Amino acid sequence: MLQRSKFGALAAVAVATAMSLSGCMKDKCTRTVTYTDYRPVYMTYDQIRQPIAAQAPRTIEQAGKIYLYDRYLLLGEVGDGIHVFDISGATASPVAFLPIVGNKDMAIRNNILYADNYTDLVAIDISDIQRPVTVGRTENVFINFFSGGMDDGSGQGMLVDYEPYEVTAELDCQEAQWRTNGGWGGNGGGFIGGPTVMEDRAMGAPTNMMGGGGSAESGGGRGSSTGIGGSMARFTIVGSHLYTVDEMGMRIFDISDASNAQLANTVDIGWGIETIFPANGSLFIGSNTGMFIYSLTDPTNPTLLSEFQHAEACDPVFVSGNHAYVTLRTGTMCANGSNELNVLDVTDLTNPVLLATYPMHNPHGLSVLNETLYLCEGDGGLKGFDVTDKLTIDQHEHFHFTGFDAYDVIASPYQPVLLVTGADGLRLYDNTQAHNPTLVSTIAVQ
Repeated sequence: MLQRSKFGALAAVAVATAMSLSGCMKDKCTRTVTYTDYRPVYMTYDQIRQPIAAQAPRTIEQAGKIYLYDRYLLLGEVGDGIHVFDISGATASPVAFLPIVGNKDMAIRNNILYADNYTDLVAIDISDIQRPVTVGRTENVFINFFSGGMDDGSGQGMLVDYEPYEVTAELDCQEAQWRTNGGWGGNGGGFIGGPTVMEDRAMGAPTNMMGGGGSAESGGGRGSSTGIGGSMARFTIVGSHLYTVDEMGMRIFDISDASNAQLANTVDIGWGIETIFPANGSLFIGSNTGMFIYSLTDPTNPTLLSEFQHAEACDPVFVSGNHAYVTLRTGTMCANGSNELNVLDVTDLTNPVLLATYPMHNPHGLSVLNETLYLCEGDGGLKGFDVTDKLTIDQHEHFHFTGFDAYDVIASPYQPVLLVTGADGLRLYDNTQAHNPTLVSTIAVQ
């Protein structure tokens, strides 16, 4: 009798529990919410691989990398192509727009413009900038998920982007809260990071596929064979080789035959690779965690000479003589870093020595000409320093121009011109007086 009573009590508890669970299921929490999600955007290969024809000048919508060649300034329109300006006069005069889908960066040698076209490298003869001619294409040599440009096997062509769209749906309360709080990326959507991971689209990013690179020693003046890129470079040309870097490594192209550029080698460097700069017969490569120096004794097989490590931070590099200037900054992809300028002695390329560190606001691109350092400070504008004494740079500030965003800068060694680009447009300065450049032309982002 006792056993039966115990069984009955257990049964009653079981029934009560089931009824309770049933009630909970009926009372399940749901909410109707509106949130942003992202869907893939595809382009066919025929749409991407079009001959490049010059178009009339157009307004700047999203300023990208800068490149100086002869009397022309080339300014990237992120993902769409390249603006061309004539800077031989007192202003930057619009000349043409070169539509190159998926383009981020560029470099020029002997009137041949090399540019990324999503996964392809294209070679364009710009002897007549108004009538460019596509002379070569090397297919499927670049792949970068975050910048777009990959075949996901869907059969729809190349996955090139993600576009936002609004969704209204009834969701479980937990998922509703997750969606409205930003999902994985903190941007109001379910796609991991959404397009915010493509920092180039916000002018501060090192995550683009490639960049236009060069230095004073590689030319850029009238009659020279190679142009000059900014310090945010991920493309650079030395001799008959084009060097590009992405987040993990370096690609080397033999461009001795412009119509048939060949991928000659790839070099694994590590994660977080950002910029490339040629100097002293070497390549100086900036990354999230340090600066790498590679010898070009064998141009097709760069060899690692040394590495300078620093705290995790975004890292452009500019080399002048026997000194390297490295800016570290915090930002979307570099939140763990610091904001500072490092000055290194690179006389011995196998043993770079840190000479001094200077706190800065949010340093981005930089350029050095005749012992004057031009430093972009993001939303803090542009600064100029006398760097004759490497140990007292902070005591010798020439100027600080504020009220605009400064991303990258080129101080031309061939004409008294200073070029500055940023999120709000392009600025051209008369640099006759290096300690006090004069603004002569502004082209704003529309």
